Amino acid sequence: MREKILKASPVFVSVHLLSIFSILTRAARAQEASPPKPPHTIFEEFSLNGWWLALLIVVCGLWLFIADRVNRAADRLKMAKTFWNLVVFVLGAAGLSLSWFVDARYYFATVGALLLFGLVFAAARDRRVAENERVLSREYARQRLIALLGAVGIRVNPRTFLRRHVPGKEVEFLDVKGNAVDVAKLTEGVVRGAEAMTCVREMMDTALRLGAPAFTLQPKGETVKVRFEVDGVLHEKFSYPWELGNPAGNFIKQMAGIDPKDRFRQQRGRLTVVRGKNRINALVYTTLSVQGETLTVRFLRPRPFIALEKLGMDEATVGKVRELLKQEKGLILLAAPSGSGRTTTLLAMLHAAGSNGRPTTIIARERLSLRLDDFQSVTVNVRKGDKFEKAIERAIEEDKDKVIGVDELPDAESVRAAVDAADTHLIIAGIDAPNAIAGIYKLVSMDVGTAKLWGVLRAALAQRLVRVLCGNCKREYIVKPQLLMKLGVKSDSPRKLFRSAGCPACGETGFRGRTGVFEFLEMTGGVRRALQLGKGADAMLLEAKKAGFAGMRRNGLNKVLAGVTSADELNRVMKPAG
Repeated sequence: MREKILKASPVFVSVHLLSIFSILTRAARAQEASPPKPPHTIFEEFSLNGWWLALLIVVCGLWLFIADRVNRAADRLKMAKTFWNLVVFVLGAAGLSLSWFVDARYYFATVGALLLFGLVFAAARDRRVAENERVLSREYARQRLIALLGAVGIRVNPRTFLRRHVPGKEVEFLDVKGNAVDVAKLTEGVVRGAEAMTCVREMMDTALRLGAPAFTLQPKGETVKVRFEVDGVLHEKFSYPWELGNPAGNFIKQMAGIDPKDRFRQQRGRLTVVRGKNRINALVYTTLSVQGETLTVRFLRPRPFIALEKLGMDEATVGKVRELLKQEKGLILLAAPSGSGRTTTLLAMLHAAGSNGRPTTIIARERLSLRLDDFQSVTVNVRKGDKFEKAIERAIEEDKDKVIGVDELPDAESVRAAVDAADTHLIIAGIDAPNAIAGIYKLVSMDVGTAKLWGVLRAALAQRLVRVLCGNCKREYIVKPQLLMKLGVKSDSPRKLFRSAGCPACGETGFRGRTGVFEFLEMTGGVRRALQLGKGADAMLLEAKKAGFAGMRRNGLNKVLAGVTSADELNRVMKPAG
């Protein structure tokens, strides 16, 4: 069906042209025998004016051009190829038929309809491609103008021509030793080396402008895709041909002290990006995949400290957490998957605990980029043989009143060390788990005695991160009760919700920043008894709901109803119940 539609377009045009030429021949002969009539249909128009033939050829050529481009793009981008080909075929066939049998002036309407369809398809296509491949953009028009000027012999500087801001103009680099990189020497002898270095500057400038903590270069066929991590989601901004993307990646490796010729093992390096008066250190590392070697650049920026009240918890949860942090001993579990803001919440809780004058220590796998004066930071270098349990044991020996935060409990030994330390100290420990109850039973599965655990466990806090709708471009819409029910909201009347739109202020993503979605499970009453008696997770959840436990999904729905985030974003982060 898909190929038949595309093949039908040129066949239809060919038949159309042959018919017109036969009509022209008959009309020319008839013109000698009778006087011409006022033009109306295409039969009469061609007998009087040859310009209509030229217009016919233009319309048919436009139709074929758009049909060919639509077919190729829809096939490459998986864009419902049958639908788009069918629409362009119907538009062209209907327009030509109307102008043939009804009125010749329908050719103008056909041209307008085809151009409008082309704009609609281009807009749909642009949403699926990298930023530098979009045709409905100022940059694309600038590139076409440069090509046109070059075709007539006018040369311009493609980097600065008609640009208010030249990407990467102020970006410079320092190598792993802190020395300024000689860009001219680095690009010397490399085919299109200057262009590739321009791509490197463009990537760095875009990452710093968007506030992206990292970006990746990943080969895909004959291109190199560049994706930027913004608010926890990867966005493809650039797609370079291999002859530019490959040397650009090699330049980044060389500046970071990585061997660009060694593509068969993972490598790590560092470089410094200088932009104006700012210097940002970056970690560069390679990973191997089926598609090829992926290069990642992660910026080591100091992240801003976020207070407990600003994390996204409701007032009731903040109050309960603060009360727990006043206790002298016990275990507070912080459950969240990697990349869900667990360390940020841990630091906020330690800061709140230390505000009463208590000493605090955080034990983490990697050196923290956040600097605070009110706690001690201990780094556990696993690759050098350091152990979390040893770090916990050393921490509890220093001060009996100390609050200890452990960023991660990776194994049974570290879990047992944290549970033992909770007999004398207040321990806030993170664990990789999807929710609070799953985090508790993950501890149980690590051969920790249930009697020991229920005696020290005070509460479990779980969280995820959702993107916040851009206040500049979010749009409201009305949702019917039936759809609200599927979302998990009971309502007898339609409700107003908000969705993302996209604008220059948010980088066309529709979101700016992230906030937490939380659930807080306090170990009291029936919940504690369920753990004590060794009951399963379902029994604990039932007891928790009896005590008023709402769950993380409910907290997220409250944020959707308040217009903080969208329903699609919440469903992206966590699946609807049932």
